[in-house]
Amino acid sequence: MLRSKSLRSWSFGAGLAAALIAPTFMSALFAAAPAAAEDAQSVKVSGEVIVVLAKEAEGEYDAKLKKMPALQKPPFNSFKSMKVLSTTQVELAVDKTPTVELPNGRSLQLKLVERMPDGRHKVQVSINRAGKQDYLPLLTVIASGEPFFVAGQSFEGGTLVIGVKVGAAAAPAAKK
Repeated sequence: MLRSKSLRSWSFGAGLAAALIAPTFMSALFAAAPAAAEDAQSVKVSGEVIVVLAKEAEGEYDAKLKKMPALQKPPFNSFKSMKVLSTTQVELAVDKTPTVELPNGRSLQLKLVERMPDGRHKVQVSINRAGKQDYLPLLTVIASGEPFFVAGQSFEGGTLVIGVKVGAAAAPAAKK
């Protein structure tokens, strides 16, 4: 019986403490939530869009592109000629979706969907249909600061290869 009474006293005391602490904790939690949401909204990330004309025929191969490992692997390594047509600096934010005009009359649109806890960025890449204002989602990627590439738009007897880099690349690991 004594044990039961102690348990009831403890339960009542713990319940009272929880009732007194919970409103304070909850108000602190909800007060911080808008600030966190505002921080997420105000995050701005720099990026770069590089537009390349790639052809299967032998020809000029831009030296800058030879240094990009992704372009040395399939399907991009089947191109024997690659020429940079343009490089555009962009700034992304949750409420800012930059567009880049492509040489074939279409536009590429980038949208920052989310900043990941590890510093990477979830980015949606879209392209409009020729002569239309709507954008068709092309892909959504988790960008780590290294460029990623998409290809497929025909142009001047070749294929447009579009490279997108968002955020800073990770620093190389120190060698031991």
